[in-house]
Amino acid sequence: MAIFQEILEGLKRTTSGKPFNNAAALARACGVESNLITRWMSGQRVPRLDRLGPVLDTIGVQITFPDVPPSRLLSTSSQLFDVKLAETLAAAADLFTDNLEELAHRVYGSRDDLGRLELLLSGTQRITAEECFKICEALGVDPGKAMERACKLSRMDTNKDTSKDQNVA
Repeated sequence: MAIFQEILEGLKRTTSGKPFNNAAALARACGVESNLITRWMSGQRVPRLDRLGPVLDTIGVQITFPDVPPSRLLSTSSQLFDVKLAETLAAAADLFTDNLEELAHRVYGSRDDLGRLELLLSGTQRITAEECFKICEALGVDPGKAMERACKLSRMDTNKDTSKDQNVA
């Protein structure tokens, strides 16, 4: 299957319930016109790379080349911190709310942004500082404590990787 067709199929899957209820919800999360994604999926328009990139970033698509080993995908400490922050906030959400739709409403002012919240809490999409503070506020969690925990978890993972490398050598 050609890459373009794969992207279109992926967009259709992404906008058919989880993580986004429809193309308009995905467009809002990406900051593009609401009908743009619908036009792409229907074949009315061909996506330009400068418009497609932010959409693929939002849904967590990673393009890798054959010469890049999979271990490099999460190689930087900032990426590891982002994942640990998402895990921390997801754990807090599990503890303090039974309804992610309601949490999305408290964070974004709309239940339509549930897909965006799910991407953030899964670690698929990077959490901005503003979103981190809004999520923490909606959950009644101290953002500083959430970030401290994410730092601690990142260091623990980094130390595990370092000790594995030393054991192999």
